[in-house]
Amino acid sequence: MHGKKRNDFYKTSDEREHFKKKLEAGYKLLDSFVDHISTVDSYDFIHECRDDSRTPDDHKMFELSLGIIEFMPEFPPSWDYRKKYILKMLSENATKSLVHLLDEREYNQTILKKTPKSYALWHHRLWIITLLFSIRTNDLYDILMEEITLCFKLFKFDGRNFHCWSYFNFIFHYLMKLDVSKTCKNDIQLMVSKNLADLINSNFSNYSAWYHNSNLSISLESPHNHLELITQAIYTDPHDQCLWNYYHWLLFERGSLKY
Repeated sequence: MHGKKRNDFYKTSDEREHFKKKLEAGYKLLDSFVDHISTVDSYDFIHECRDDSRTPDDHKMFELSLGIIEFMPEFPPSWDYRKKYILKMLSENATKSLVHLLDEREYNQTILKKTPKSYALWHHRLWIITLLFSIRTNDLYDILMEEITLCFKLFKFDGRNFHCWSYFNFIFHYLMKLDVSKTCKNDIQLMVSKNLADLINSNFSNYSAWYHNSNLSISLESPHNHLELITQAIYTDPHDQCLWNYYHWLLFERGSLKY
């Protein structure tokens, strides 16, 4: 894969043996999990809302799904099981479920740092945030701000992670719709503008950062400073089409020039 021989992935025989044992243990977990969920009626699992309706096996499989996810993050049934289990707890005790949701968010973040381009991970995180919206927790503003911070941390490692950019769009959109003061919203946009500027300065070819910077109604930089920055970027790489697109937008759409 990518020009590497299979043997190149293991520096020592001990490393190869360790991976083999980890793989065997992972598949055993997977077999146990699949055997259990194949016997579960999804409707009953979600809609039987008595406190005693969750069996010890249900909780055991909920915990076991953590190991499955670490072994195979893109295995949808493990995420689906966790969703059903959390929804069941939500129907029983909303306050207690909020704690579980926040814990789930923290756990998701831990795995996300290891696998930042997993469709299933990002989908599950979006589901968590959406559910928090439905619960209407009082600290939703703080939670969304933490999500924005997380996105920019991940962008520093990979500025073109489209999974993260899509998630950022969702979070920023709903952050702007919260019932907070205009001053607060302006401060959020200035904070985002600064982080986008940092991404652009570290890599002029970060198309997503240029695009999102152009969508802000308030920016940390003046139009003149934007023009200087994009001019510098164009001199650095005159063949980069995204730079010319932003230059065009700056002059003819944000600016007052006419064709």
